[in-house]
Amino acid sequence: LSARSLVLDAACASSLYAVALACHYLHTKKTDLMLAGAVSAADPFFVNMGFSIFHAYAPHHQKFAPLDSKSGGLVSSEGAGIVVLKRLEDAQWDGDKILGVIGGIGLSNDGKGKFLLSPNPKGQKLAFERAYQLEDVLPQNTSYLECHATGTPLGDVTELNSISDFFKEHNTAPLLGSVKSNMGHLLTAAGMTGLFKVLLSMEKGYIPPNVNLEKAVQTENQFIKDEHIITRATPWKGQQAGINSFGFGGTNAHMVVQAYNHKKAKPTDNIQLEAMSIVGMEAYFGDCTNLEDFYASIYNGHQHFRPLPPQRWKGFDANTSLLKA
Repeated sequence: LSARSLVLDAACASSLYAVALACHYLHTKKTDLMLAGAVSAADPFFVNMGFSIFHAYAPHHQKFAPLDSKSGGLVSSEGAGIVVLKRLEDAQWDGDKILGVIGGIGLSNDGKGKFLLSPNPKGQKLAFERAYQLEDVLPQNTSYLECHATGTPLGDVTELNSISDFFKEHNTAPLLGSVKSNMGHLLTAAGMTGLFKVLLSMEKGYIPPNVNLEKAVQTENQFIKDEHIITRATPWKGQQAGINSFGFGGTNAHMVVQAYNHKKAKPTDNIQLEAMSIVGMEAYFGDCTNLEDFYASIYNGHQHFRPLPPQRWKGFDANTSLLKA
């Protein structure tokens, strides 16, 4: 889209890493609007073979149920999502519909660990600590935490122990859930589904339940217990939620999202507009790599559309009935 369009891969934590990077560009005033997106649409053969090698899928005789002590593994799925990010004062000034406010994002990386799929509690805790650094973003205010919880025994146990240890230090226990129990593990887009669930829960006033959960994973310190895990539609309470997203190799991310308080919105009636001048322009559209190319295309009426590459869309161009509809 511009010179500041970036692609990154942080495995299953990619969504929140993308949001964190986008926030950095906004905080440093390098741009005024960022799109942070996540896509999970890898070749199914590649994904299924890879996770089968790691024994990450639930065997046929075991169930898939994140946060359940009997869950045997994950179920992978596909999807994509995008959020539009602005500095809060800019969104207020522009009159945008504000879905939520990012209070903090903590990132960490474990480096070389025991194994690619072995999460490190220390790295997860470090991500928590970094997310709650601002004075108005306290762990005690987090009433709900959207877990990464993929349904793998080792991963879910490690995550719940990390959550229980961290929040016990602050003498607070949030409610827990995982959107993966409802729609599977979207891999690189997993954090985006968690963010959407939190934003929609704030908007609708209810948190959807985990499904198929019979007996929850038990934490070592017994601070987080069965009653903290949501198994039925639960009214939204509080003004703040946390979102976990952990990936291969210890790419850890924890995001704090706060409900937008319209009453605290800054008044914009008395803002004085300042004169501005355009001091530079550049364009990149299709084959136009600069303003001169763009101007020539407009002047000469040049067409830049190209046929779809044959390897894209997996035969979508041949689906005539769908295209006609």
